[in-house]
This record gives sequence, structure tokens and C-alpha cells, in this order.
Amino acid sequence: PSHDIIIENRSADTYSNGVETSKILNRLELKSVLLVSHDYHLFRLVSVFKKLGIESYSFSANQSYPKTSIPWWRYFDWANFNRIQTIFHEYFGLLSYKFSGLI
Repeated sequence: PSHDIIIENRSADTYSNGVETSKILNRLELKSVLLVSHDYHLFRLVSVFKKLGIESYSFSANQSYPKTSIPWWRYFDWANFNRIQTIFHEYFGLLSYKFSGLI
């Protein structure tokens, strides 16, 4: 039911999303959370929540990339620039979070 859905909208990044969600869970005395996000972002999101000690389950809100086998070099054209940008954003986000101890 819609009354069971809680949207955290105070955070500006993945880590602060975990911190703000933790506050909500504590206030409502809840033990776990279902995370809904883009498929490419779920690994970092789940990693942050795990580091914060939050039991979480994840669900992809979309299917960003085709399930067909596309050679890697086909991604490097202007039509796929946004996908490439997203891949690099997540990759460097993961590295940044790992080196800073956030995951």
C-alpha cells in the first residue's frame, strides 16, 4: 500500500541517503528497508547501507542496458554517451567511497 512507502528526500548523495534513511528507520523503529534505485546504482547503494549497519533489500527500478550481447566498442559513439558517462560516474563513485571508507 502507498502508506507503507517512505521516500527519503533530504539527502544530496548516496552516503547521506543512508544516514538520513537510518534516522527514519530509528524513528519508526523499523529494522530493514527495501531500496529502489537504478540498476547501475544499486551496488554502491547497498554497500553504503551495509557499512551503516542497515539491513536492506534491493530492487531495480529500471533496466538501463539491453540484455543482448553488445560488443564493448559499440558503446563508444555519441548515441551511447550518456551510458558511458553513467558507467564512469558509478565506477569513480565506487572508488571514491571505497578509498574514503564510506563502503
